[in-house]
Amino acid sequence: MAKGETVDRILAQVRAAAPDLPDGTLEKIARGIHADLGGGKHYIAKNPSWGKAWRLGDAIAAGVPFAQAYLTMGFSQRSAYRAVGRKRKAA
Repeated sequence: MAKGETVDRILAQVRAAAPDLPDGTLEKIARGIHADLGGGKHYIAKNPSWGKAWRLGDAIAAGVPFAQAYLTMGFSQRSAYRAVGRKRKAA
C-alpha cells in the first residue's frame, strides 16, 4: 500500500456516509488519524502485539493459569512464550 492510502480509503468511506461534511473537517480527521497511528507511518497494525502481551502478563499476574491465559488472549502457544520472553522497554 502506498503511504496514506489506508487513511484515504477510510476518508472516502466517511465522505460517502456523510457527503455534507466540510472538507476542512475531513482534513482534520486525517491529521488526527495520522497522529494517533504514528504520524507518517502508512502501516496500521491489525492487532498490536505489545497490548496483547501486557494483557497476557496482567492475566498471569492475576493468577490465571498460563495455558488458559494465552488461549483467552488469542495467542498461539509459541507466540505466548515469545511475548512473555520479550524484554520490556524502559518507560
